Amino acid sequence: MDDLDRACVALLVAWTVHDLEELATMPRKSRRVMDRMPQWVPLPEGFRDRGLSQREVALAIASVGAVMTGASLVGLRTRGRSPLFRGAVLAFGLHGVGHLAASIGTRGYTTGVATAPLVVLPYWLHARRVLGKHGLPEGDGPAVTVALAGVPLTVAAHLLSCSVLGHRALGHRALGHRALGHRAL
Repeated sequence: MDDLDRACVALLVAWTVHDLEELATMPRKSRRVMDRMPQWVPLPEGFRDRGLSQREVALAIASVGAVMTGASLVGLRTRGRSPLFRGAVLAFGLHGVGHLAASIGTRGYTTGVATAPLVVLPYWLHARRVLGKHGLPEGDGPAVTVALAGVPLTVAAHLLSCSVLGHRALGHRALGHRALGHRAL
């Protein structure tokens, strides 16, 4: 196993460590975050009051984990050439930067910020160095496209978890009639 193989496996390891922090802290921190969301942002019914449950967070993390596992495995199989792997590396690094920015913006702890500087960013810098050493750009068009897909992927994972667990997060009723301009049925 060389440095490129290790970088591919380390993506999943670093993601797992980081998301264990999110799993432990997101449920109790999410209520405050959702309560502060603008009213025009459509949220499933009751989320502004209660936030995300432990089960919802766990299922969403597992859903994204399946994608990260796939990205790591495809990275191994293609020796890092896959845009899925390189885009996942880029998205993960930017995700870590986002955690730091959120904590600076709120002037306090936000879910995931403890492992962002200790795990996420060091992994990202290492993986970028390894990819560069092997002539593999992290930021080419296909990889950037994959990285940008990370935002809707995360939203979809949370909506999926709500749907599977019995919330009607995908229906207009759960999103709030007022937010969508509909009157109650």
